[in-house]
Amino acid sequence: MKVSVIIPVYNGKNYIKQSINSALKQTYKDIEVIVIDDFSNDGTYEYVLNEFINEVNLGKVKIFRNEKNMERSYSRNFGFKVSQGEYVFFLDCDDEWKTNYIEETIKNFNNSDIVYSIPRTFINKNSKILRVSKRKYSKDINELVFSAQIAYPSATAFKREKFIYFNEN
Repeated sequence: MKVSVIIPVYNGKNYIKQSINSALKQTYKDIEVIVIDDFSNDGTYEYVLNEFINEVNLGKVKIFRNEKNMERSYSRNFGFKVSQGEYVFFLDCDDEWKTNYIEETIKNFNNSDIVYSIPRTFINKNSKILRVSKRKYSKDINELVFSAQIAYPSATAFKREKFIYFNEN
C-alpha cells in the first residue's frame, strides 16, 4: 500500500531537509514525498531540488511550487490532489518523525478512517530536547475534536477515500 507524505513549506529552507529525510528514512518503504513550496522567497524550492535531486529523479520526492503564496490549507489540498497513496500523511516542514512512525500508524488503521497521534517532543535548533508532551486522551473522538490538539497536521493520517479537504478560507 502506497503512502503519500505531503509537506507544505513556506520559507522553510533551514528545516525542510530534516523533514524530508525523516520521511525518506521510514521503516515503511512504499512512500512518495510531495513537497509543495508556497512561493517561498528564501530559496526553499531551489534548495530542495538541489539537495534531493537523486530522489526527485527516482520519483521518491516530487516538488511543486505555487504561482503565488496560497497558504498551508491550499498547499495541503493541492498535495492531496497530486498524491497517489492509499494513505495520506501530512508533515510540516519544521517537524520530524521517528523512523517507524508510518509503519506504526498504519498498524493502527484497522477499521478506522483516520489515525491521530498525540505524543510529541519539542527540540530546539541545537537538538536539545525542550519538552516532551505526555498528554493522554480517551478514544472518544469528540474529546479530540474540541481540543486544540486536533489541528496538528503532522500527527494526522487519512485513508485516501475518507480525506476531507482543509478549509482554504
